[in-house]
Amino acid sequence: MIITVPRILRRSQIAFMFIDGGDNTDPIPTSSSVTMLAESTGSVTVELKQIPNQPIKFMADSTQESRTEDAIIAWTWKTFIEQNGTNPYILLRMPMTKAAVRGMDATEQLLKEEGFPVPNNFVIAGLSKRGWTTWTTAAVNNQRVSAAIPIVLDILNLQKNMKHHYRVGTEDTIIY
Repeated sequence: MIITVPRILRRSQIAFMFIDGGDNTDPIPTSSSVTMLAESTGSVTVELKQIPNQPIKFMADSTQESRTEDAIIAWTWKTFIEQNGTNPYILLRMPMTKAAVRGMDATEQLLKEEGFPVPNNFVIAGLSKRGWTTWTTAAVNNQRVSAAIPIVLDILNLQKNMKHHYRVGTEDTIIY
């Protein structure tokens, strides 16, 4: 996670968080495009990296395949559907959302510890599956999220849609 406080903090009441990807093999980040955004807007910016945590192997997966990105999403949805929707906690959306909420918590805590003003609100954004995380984070934390910028394909009737794609494809069906 990269937190940038601009030299001149003009907007201390609101911070911008970009929910981003990455994986366990990435080097430690040193700066990002949101750093430039902090300087140009005069507000705190945060880049929350490695959402979701990846690659990952699932204990219940007999193949023990190391999965990333859409393969993680596909496996969790496949398992959810095969279990007749009885275990919503298997879906990757929950830990991704929780990570974004904890990212806001960590930002507030660090700013407070370092003597900077703590923002009251966040504008959050993300691409693709992180765009879905933007929606779900705003839904579960609507007191702190004042605006959400989900850059993602919206699919109505998601569960029906996923079942349909699963039935017409193979086990490895991935939806873009």
